[in-house]
Amino acid sequence: MKKNNAGQTKTGKKTSQVIAENFWRLLIGIVLFSVSIAFIFMFENNSVKQSDARQEGVSQVVSISAFEPDQSNDGKLVHLSGEIKTQHPISDSIFGVSAASLWLKRTVEMYQWKEDVTGKKRRVYGYKGVWSEKPINSQSFWKSKQHVNPPMPYQTARYRSLTASIGSFSLSESLMKRLESYSAYPLQNLNEVPPAIKANAKLYQGRLYLAANPVQPAIGDIRIYFEIVPLMPVTIVSQQKGTSFTPYPAKSGAPFEMARPGTVSVKAMFNDEEEAGVAVLWGFRGFGFLLNLIGLFLLFKVLRQLDKNIPVLGDLVRADSFLVTATASLALCALTVGLAGILVTPFMGIVTLTLSAALFFMAAKKSKAEKL
Repeated sequence: MKKNNAGQTKTGKKTSQVIAENFWRLLIGIVLFSVSIAFIFMFENNSVKQSDARQEGVSQVVSISAFEPDQSNDGKLVHLSGEIKTQHPISDSIFGVSAASLWLKRTVEMYQWKEDVTGKKRRVYGYKGVWSEKPINSQSFWKSKQHVNPPMPYQTARYRSLTASIGSFSLSESLMKRLESYSAYPLQNLNEVPPAIKANAKLYQGRLYLAANPVQPAIGDIRIYFEIVPLMPVTIVSQQKGTSFTPYPAKSGAPFEMARPGTVSVKAMFNDEEEAGVAVLWGFRGFGFLLNLIGLFLLFKVLRQLDKNIPVLGDLVRADSFLVTATASLALCALTVGLAGILVTPFMGIVTLTLSAALFFMAAKKSKAEKL
């Protein structure tokens, strides 16, 4: 970082300004770089364990009948299909709405003031009414006295069936959560709503409104709608525990179980789960690489301005090239993936470490070529 007259750098900026900019670049770069490495390592290690658990599971799973519990299968990984049934409908404890379903969800929204701020040099504050499930704190508004949001009298809630079963087996809460995909449950009438609430309630488009006019809402009006997970045929893969289930404790240390709507074969269950796992993993890898790339770019930018010959990384730092930085970042991510994988799957870990070394070599070669 070379200076000119009057304490200025070659870019014309004051030295103090450049020092401040580089400080924040260095700080943000270190944080992003560190977080990316930890993020990739954690999810990579977990993904490898999950994959190994699925490979173990597919070799151990036993298909059984949902209507004939066999004590000899206790502790085993089992696969079964059947129709979900319940002994009693689920009921909302406040509004009385009930449904014969696996889950019942109540979503509560209130019509509230929302503040919009525009402009950079001169800020302009605007206010409009919006439906929001979360309370909006109007006390932080610029014009808080003229735009007051009342407290929300009700909150969103979920209810699950306590008597759900498939054949002769009761469904565990963990399996029920894996089937938690909601469908709309529009209200047909207000017959189940308690009289105290019903007196101020209106039904509009299948939703319950605590408002004078649902079409023209006022601040503080409440809108409530319901959703359910219907009773349906499902297929599950889990460890049998008496007449219920618990996650299967795989040797890799990653307990797992699966649940899907419909009648699904063992092969399809495991294949679909593997494909979904790979898709999620690559999404996390991409996000981790992006964090790492930004962090490394900021760090290299600071180090480059120091004009120092840094051992090992000297050529990489001095090469003012996005391609070199991206290749170096990719190499570091591959190194992290390899170290995480080698703890569980040595062969794939070694392959990834080799790839990392090749990427480092490419980055170094590219940086030397640009230097010439």
